Amino acid sequence: MSIYATRAGTESLSQELTGADDRLFINQRFDGRTLHEGTYTYCTFANVSFLRSRLENVRFTGCVFEGCYFRGTTLTECTFSASRFIDCYFVRPIIVACDFRNTRFKDCYPPYSQLEESLPGEPNLRAALTSNLALAAESAGDASEARKYLLESIRADEQYLLAAFHAQTDYYRSHFPNSLDRIFALLRFGWSRANGFVWGHGERGIALLRTVLIVVLVLWPGLLLIARPDIIDSAGHQAAVADIFWLSAASLIGNSAVTGLNVGGVARAMVISEQAVGLLLFGLFVTYVYRYVTRR
Repeated sequence: MSIYATRAGTESLSQELTGADDRLFINQRFDGRTLHEGTYTYCTFANVSFLRSRLENVRFTGCVFEGCYFRGTTLTECTFSASRFIDCYFVRPIIVACDFRNTRFKDCYPPYSQLEESLPGEPNLRAALTSNLALAAESAGDASEARKYLLESIRADEQYLLAAFHAQTDYYRSHFPNSLDRIFALLRFGWSRANGFVWGHGERGIALLRTVLIVVLVLWPGLLLIARPDIIDSAGHQAAVADIFWLSAASLIGNSAVTGLNVGGVARAMVISEQAVGLLLFGLFVTYVYRYVTRR
């Protein structure tokens, strides 16, 4: 029996109900039926099957859904404020314009594609909900859904931090009352954006590959071209442009000596700095591969 069952008196769920307060609905089948317009406050739904049922314009406040079955269930314009879903089953649900503010999920999660349009509009609430869902999907071993929710959580958190810096509403002015708080919010926003650009927060291998190509083909070749007079080839001449790109690639993997170029002055410092960047990128690559493999 649900651990929340002791707080409520038992009642049967029916289409005629217009709501309930502090009631327990347990071990029931509501398959293929419709629950239309009602308000349920601090109720517990335990082991209730909503197979192919329809919930329309129903408000649930502080309710608990434990071990419930939502297969082919249609949720339309329902509110689940401050409610909890525990160990429920969401199989091909249809979720339309619902409100999940301050809702929490434990050991269960709806598909991201269905919940996306019903995520809270407030960035902080959306970040909290999607972070919670990412953990739930991760615990279930569903790497794909966990990744979708995690990336959405990061996007929402960035929106929140940027809005905090601008402080255009009373909410942000009250939560970030002074300039220092807003500057820290901006710094956190910048760090998150940089993290995403460099390696996609550890979730996008293509972002890490892009960073490697930028380092090897754009940034350090540009720096080395500036210091080109300090780079001499084996014949004692100034290095050619092709040698600069070769030196950049070799430096990234920590083996600049293989180029046979004599590097001195400022160019030597640039080679050393690229080697350090190469070590950092290699560490990020190992971390990305480890996370990718362990999730699967």
